[in-house]
Amino acid sequence: MHTLLKTDPWFASLPEEFAHFLLSSGQCTTLGMNEYVFRNGESDNGLFVLLEGLICISNINLEGEEAILAVLNKGIWFGEVSLIDGAPRTHDARCITESRLLHVPSLCLRQFLADNPVYWQHIAQLVSNKLRLIFSAYEVLQTLPAHERVIRQLLMLGRNYTEQTVSTTRLPINQLILSQLAATSRQTCNQSLKKLAALHIIKLNYQHIEVLDWPALMRLST
Repeated sequence: MHTLLKTDPWFASLPEEFAHFLLSSGQCTTLGMNEYVFRNGESDNGLFVLLEGLICISNINLEGEEAILAVLNKGIWFGEVSLIDGAPRTHDARCITESRLLHVPSLCLRQFLADNPVYWQHIAQLVSNKLRLIFSAYEVLQTLPAHERVIRQLLMLGRNYTEQTVSTTRLPINQLILSQLAATSRQTCNQSLKKLAALHIIKLNYQHIEVLDWPALMRLST
């Protein structure tokens, strides 16, 4: 677990005392597919890091349908906003697949930060990192064509798999989720995926996409 967490730049930069506290105070928990880590409107219940699986951050749109805003990979910390302002959760965090998490409860985390206020700056850094990612993602949505956005999202979803020695990767994401992440219609997303499949870069399957050639996919994004 420690090796995985060290791949995250934020956790890797933490002072040893703070990193040790998070690991020693955290509680490992496993949630099934479609179970919620937290729901929109719930009170702050702590900080989380995803160890295995995929989690989507979403809300319900005006039509009563789930609108997916982001998908979290393993090694990503989340839940820090309510820790800072004490306000209720603004979004749902739902498990796309069975997921294993480390949960640092709010009560002990707040007490630790009250006793060691210097470490609040690292929580602020976590928020700052997320804000930079949001601006970067918004720039992609505003400046790149739909096909390129689909490719970028596939690369982001597979970022924890590209260093593996295996030649293929199974991404448990359906076309509806991918189209929402790429801010395009499902039809346009399907057309882009079919182009990639024709090049033997990906293979389309029910409820998942198999990436056959990561280097080729990365070359298309440059």
